[in-house]
Amino acid sequence: MTESVNNTTSTASLVMLETGTVAEKTAVIKRITAQIEGSEEKTAEAASLCDAGLFSTVTSLLKAEWERDTADETDTEHVVAVLDMLLNALWVSSRVRALLPSETELMCLLLLLLCRTGPEDSRPTVSVESLEYVNTGRKSDYSTINDVGQKVGDVIRCTSMDGDGIRAWAGIDAHKVLVAALEAQAQNPAATQLLMASLWSLCRLPSACRSIAREVVVPVTKVMRANPEDDSLLTVCCGVLKCVSLLDGYEQGMFDQGAVGAVMEVLNTRGDSSKALAAQGLEVLQNVAGEDNVQLAMVQMGCAREACRLCKVHPSDPAVCDHAMAAIMNMAYQDSTKQVLIDDNKCGLMDCVFKVLVDMHGYAQIAGHTIQLICALENVTWDLTIGRLRKNQEEKKALLRAFQLHDTQMVQRNRGWFLREMRTPRDMKDLQPGDIVDGMEVMFIGQQRE
Repeated sequence: MTESVNNTTSTASLVMLETGTVAEKTAVIKRITAQIEGSEEKTAEAASLCDAGLFSTVTSLLKAEWERDTADETDTEHVVAVLDMLLNALWVSSRVRALLPSETELMCLLLLLLCRTGPEDSRPTVSVESLEYVNTGRKSDYSTINDVGQKVGDVIRCTSMDGDGIRAWAGIDAHKVLVAALEAQAQNPAATQLLMASLWSLCRLPSACRSIAREVVVPVTKVMRANPEDDSLLTVCCGVLKCVSLLDGYEQGMFDQGAVGAVMEVLNTRGDSSKALAAQGLEVLQNVAGEDNVQLAMVQMGCAREACRLCKVHPSDPAVCDHAMAAIMNMAYQDSTKQVLIDDNKCGLMDCVFKVLVDMHGYAQIAGHTIQLICALENVTWDLTIGRLRKNQEEKKALLRAFQLHDTQMVQRNRGWFLREMRTPRDMKDLQPGDIVDGMEVMFIGQQRE
């Protein structure tokens, strides 16, 4: 059989997979994979595999393995080879990626294979409506099942690079299978990481994320609390929560389901050691704080204090400082919340805000968020703000420099606010020539005076 394989093209080889031993089929599959892997030059060859029945062949091969009563290392090698063939075709051909979502049976079968990632006694019992396969009764499991799971995870991520693929996975309720598997595989870190990464892929498209949002928050927070020291897994979990938090109308639900509490635990324990995790968690807080009804509760939970603390831990990281300022800014729009922020000044709020302004005024978005936060707090911190800017030339210059550097709407509209408010300073009757008001006015007419 091997000799005949060497004399055939990859497309012709597909027909040879109907008969033969597992070892013979594996040899054929590896031959096909070698002919299509490696570069975009193999696009036509990979596309021709579709015409020759690639998906039906892969479905048939995986289905046969699924239905076997036992599995050994040879079977594992065969399944990995089949998935390699499929994955290489997907990577090199956009046409193959576009066609896979219509293969519902194959997609469901891949999901069930993904769930079979741990010891037999911890395997989930899951069923997908379009299939009659149920993950029970297997006498032994693949000895290197994580290899199989990783390949399936790669297929999901590969086909989730565009909206059609994500919609297809969401359409067969992939998240329900993944959530069931997460619960069953709670003691298997490698499996949990793989399942969470696949779930994150499904959340990338807002329309797909919206359809599953209410069902994934609680399972994700459980994973976070069960793996409090796994930074890689926690980053993926925060990625899923970030996708949900970007949806309008889901902020209150996320808060009620414990997402903010779980993120705060992560930031408190792991935010110091991982800048990426700190930024990811702060972005979740920033998005959830956009809901008026949760802002006061978030302040009372210490979210603003934690944001300030992380700015001190990572003072030179733009992502951390930006999301921290934006999160506090979102919490500071209601008068009751502003007063709590100032009264509970254990975090040194104004020190934190102006320190970020001095260090990061060169970044337009950070400058905008920081200046807008100062403006949002003006009715309870005006005396503090004026006093600081009179005494601290470094902070004053940073503010002026930010106005000069950035022509963004967020920065410029607040420049006008500073000038207007400082020229009519309410109770501040003692403003003197040469303070920041005069400095800003000079800047407006294009002159500079020290």
